[in-house]
Amino acid sequence: MLLYRIARVTSETFPLVALGAYILAFLVVFPCVFLFPPLGLMLFGLSLASLPFTWLVGRSLIASETRLALRGLAAGACPQCTRRMQTIRDPQQTWQCEFCETRFRADGRVIPTQLVEDAMVPMVAAGPDPDPR
Repeated sequence: MLLYRIARVTSETFPLVALGAYILAFLVVFPCVFLFPPLGLMLFGLSLASLPFTWLVGRSLIASETRLALRGLAAGACPQCTRRMQTIRDPQQTWQCEFCETRFRADGRVIPTQLVEDAMVPMVAAGPDPDPR
């Protein structure tokens, strides 16, 4: 299941890498528009032409992650931590690992945990505002 972990990290980080590449392309194209406009227009056109390819790569990474997750779940193990399941998994329902608590949808995608609820800190009342305006 090391292959699943690699596919998951790759599919999670690919959008940020693609965004960084497009920001870098913008930083290169912007001065070129003023220095040598034909080169700036050509680079802008190339970046627009690469958008469908970037979308296709992102979708194929998600599909490979899903396929590997479904293979692991069908074998009776959690794809994330590779431990054997104690319960039988219904293919039509979501499933949560008992050990690493990773939750999977029926199609094999990981359900993100709600980190917002865990990170909430209760507010302490400070009393009335001494200088209301």
